Amino acid sequence: MLNPIEAVKSAERCQRNWDHSKPISEEDIKTIVEVATIMPTKNNRSYYELIVSTNRDFNRMCYEHATDPTNEHFTDRKIHRNTQVDAPLLLIWRPTDLDGIDNPFDNNYKKDFLVSIGISSGAAVLTANQLGYKTGYCGCIRAKELFKKIETDYGIPVTNDKYSDGLIVGFGNPDTSFSRVDCVLDGKHGYTAETVDKNININYIK
Repeated sequence: MLNPIEAVKSAERCQRNWDHSKPISEEDIKTIVEVATIMPTKNNRSYYELIVSTNRDFNRMCYEHATDPTNEHFTDRKIHRNTQVDAPLLLIWRPTDLDGIDNPFDNNYKKDFLVSIGISSGAAVLTANQLGYKTGYCGCIRAKELFKKIETDYGIPVTNDKYSDGLIVGFGNPDTSFSRVDCVLDGKHGYTAETVDKNININYIK
């Protein structure tokens, strides 16, 4: 198992291709999901629901909705850049309807939803990388359309149609025939995603 720093360095880099012959074990899926759903939220309220899928057809459908029609990275491409969503395991965070639930502090729903899924997904991704898997975040989703498709085709109803936003993370083992930035679908390379380094300013007060 990777130590926390090694796991974070692994998690920092988005994996865009997968070895579907090596699925994530049921035990590890259970661990990742449990970590994701126990992490803290504002006032311990259920701002999100989690969809967990190892269904290849479902995950491919999500990949097809993980696009931005206005962005040149996605238009006129048979294989677009968000192949992290064509993973063996997907976790999807989407909003829940909190109407009627006690909210004594009149919290900002959008802010608290986004903070909650950030905390939850971060813990899930760190856990998965510690277990030896790779991960890829995707916030570029035609969310309203996708969630309606999930409701229609898979019977999981939309509970919050006032706020359509969400997050998808792919989990799995990489296809070692390619670089992690190679966008690959069914063994075919379609696109090489750019990669950048970041530099976070740190201010210590002692």
